[in-house]
Amino acid sequence: MLFRSGPETTPVIPPSGQTPGAQGGGGGGRGGRGVGPVVLPGRYTVAVGSLKQEVTVEPDPRFPISESDRKKRHAAILSAYSIQRQLVPARDVARTLAGQLAGLRQYFSALGDSGKAPLEAIDKVTPEIVKAQAQIDRAIASAAQAENAIDGYDGLPTTAQLRQIDWAWEDATASANALNKLITETIPKAYSSMGGAVRPPKPETVAVPSR
Repeated sequence: MLFRSGPETTPVIPPSGQTPGAQGGGGGGRGGRGVGPVVLPGRYTVAVGSLKQEVTVEPDPRFPISESDRKKRHAAILSAYSIQRQLVPARDVARTLAGQLAGLRQYFSALGDSGKAPLEAIDKVTPEIVKAQAQIDRAIASAAQAENAIDGYDGLPTTAQLRQIDWAWEDATASANALNKLITETIPKAYSSMGGAVRPPKPETVAVPSR
């Protein structure tokens, strides 16, 4: 089971909602952490295979901060981390779609004149997928940057950092909605222009990130 160390260097299992392993690149501050946010001080259970151990995480004495401010800081870090974690499926789907269209382009290019109509449809939708990919990557990168910046020093997040997280949420929602429109509308139309030569994939939308 995955678990991680906090600044107190005690390995703990994150509470519900703090699953580690977001593939967006966050959590790199305060000594090179890189698998997700640390947990707040408290009582936790460490589990390795069938072995379990109760541990207590104490506040880092080198990090003087009130309990209220600690929770505000932690909430901001978790918010940025959540964007990255929730956008991973959308990012992976966008990459898969781009790869599928690249393969179709190669296939129809080899058909000569008979492949011209499908190629036009593919060339029309490909830039839209690239745009959606870029928007998703931008939201992930922005959230990771904010998380690392907040996690990199002992203090409350700045107004600018909180605003960056808000913007990343807006981008995350917009990018997932844009990708879903491609999946349910634009891509099926492109496949219909291929004259039945290729069976379209079953349209399965991605989850829109939620705060």
